[in-house]
Amino acid sequence: MSVEEKKNLMDKLVNSSFAVSGITVEDQDFYKVPFQDALDLVGTRKVYLKGCYVYIPHQDIVTTTRLSKALAPHDNNERKD
Repeated sequence: MSVEEKKNLMDKLVNSSFAVSGITVEDQDFYKVPFQDALDLVGTRKVYLKGCYVYIPHQDIVTTTRLSKALAPHDNNERKD
């Protein structure tokens, strides 16, 4: 996510993310990820959702990465069947 986009969304990022304040938004990386790749975080309301994308603070991107890696072998097995 660009610096300009983060600046424009700062209030929304602060309000949608636990443990994130205006000061930490400036210092923290946020990732713009397709909605379907972060359903677990959307379900717990830990991210800002806009259109088909969610904006995830760095500390929460690990959750999404672990889930994607865990589901990858399962997804490949379904495709083989």
